[in-house]
Amino acid sequence: MRRSLGPCDKKKLFLMDNFDLKLITEEELEAMTDDVDEGRENRKTVGIVGKGEGEGEGADTIYALSTPPPPGALGIVRISGPSSLPLLKSLTGGKFTVGEPRVMKNTRIYTMGGEGGKDRKPLDDCMSVYFASPKSYTGEDLIELHLHGSLAVVRGVMDELSRIE
Repeated sequence: MRRSLGPCDKKKLFLMDNFDLKLITEEELEAMTDDVDEGRENRKTVGIVGKGEGEGEGADTIYALSTPPPPGALGIVRISGPSSLPLLKSLTGGKFTVGEPRVMKNTRIYTMGGEGGKDRKPLDDCMSVYFASPKSYTGEDLIELHLHGSLAVVRGVMDELSRIE
């Protein structure tokens, strides 16, 4: 038997939970959204590294999360500016070599470790893409890191980027 939905006075909101469809109210939805938003408030999703360095007056290297905040399948972090390649080399422990532009490359990202880079630990095996200036979205050298989308990985990479001076 087929049923059609007719007009109704109130919005009907459905939540898929473990493959069970549940009817919820707008208040319940707002409460769930507030809980998620509170956890996201302290997540750093953008930053500036190397202020005033590189070409041109005030040339900065910036990084930002370009996907919705985790958790998710992927977390893409973009690093744009004159120091983008040195930043990536720092994250990879100096092991990153520039390949052909616009070609994805397997890249292992590490923590900065202690003094002198001791005790570096792997953060993620990700894919990286290098876009050479001026043929990039920003017109500058740009690197995209296609990370696994867990909160720990994305937050870890963003924290490591914020530690680089």
